[in-house]
Amino acid sequence: MHDRVGPDLCALDEELEKIKTYLAADNLDVVDDKTVIAVTGDLREDSMFAVVDLFLEGRRGDAVEAVERLFEKGYHADNGSLVVEPASIALPLIGSLLARLRSLRRAHALSAAGAGADEWVREGIVKKPFLSRFSRQLRATPLPRIRRLLGRLYDADRMIKTGAPPRYCVLLLVAE
Repeated sequence: MHDRVGPDLCALDEELEKIKTYLAADNLDVVDDKTVIAVTGDLREDSMFAVVDLFLEGRRGDAVEAVERLFEKGYHADNGSLVVEPASIALPLIGSLLARLRSLRRAHALSAAGAGADEWVREGIVKKPFLSRFSRQLRATPLPRIRRLLGRLYDADRMIKTGAPPRYCVLLLVAE
């Protein structure tokens, strides 16, 4: 599993949680290579999701480095094709960040009403295997920051669509 996930203990913990959920759903109790490959992604490659996670956990330096690598090397889309065109990297990244910020905003509202992590899962805000990561992001991203970032996302999107360099716009956003 280390070969697929890397040395990040939080990522390893999340992948183990996914394996546990997978095994319980199918009433299995043996973890083999086939199970690990079926459940875990190859997380060693920088992805938009990794950038979003690093940024929202407050790890800006790591997020900036991941953005640089993402624009240098591209990423593999769901269909397996390599995406290297800057706007085709930046705009989906902005969309991913927007979706996560909306989820965090909703979780803040539920928390203010007295709800906890179980309610976030029931409401479909976050899936259980990702709860620990989401909780870290919630703590690192208070509502005022979410409001500020939503405005900055809109600005970055507009700038890219009107000709500004996508890499520059994303780096400005992530280096906040």
